[in-house]
Amino acid sequence: MRERHGREWQPEETQALKEAIESGQSIANVALALGRSQRATRIRAIRLGLIPAPEVNTTAPTHGGDPESRKPLPDSRIHPYSGGENADDEGDPLPTGCRQQ
Repeated sequence: MRERHGREWQPEETQALKEAIESGQSIANVALALGRSQRATRIRAIRLGLIPAPEVNTTAPTHGGDPESRKPLPDSRIHPYSGGENADDEGDPLPTGCRQQ
């Protein structure tokens, strides 16, 4: 199926892709017929304007719905020996895995 992997699209392949998409064939079927991956076929069809690009939701939370979870961690939480809850009262690092109570 991937005999064309990494090779440029030839004009006859591009024409076959256009005709197949316009006739209603699925990306999976077209990819199989052309010896291309579904991903490569989909990307080519999008670049040619034959199918719409998928929408990318840039407003969706990536860390759950809590806005607090999207805040950067304070420096003391990034490195275990930089103080904070992983250090004793004088700021000296605690042994790995220990936390001050």
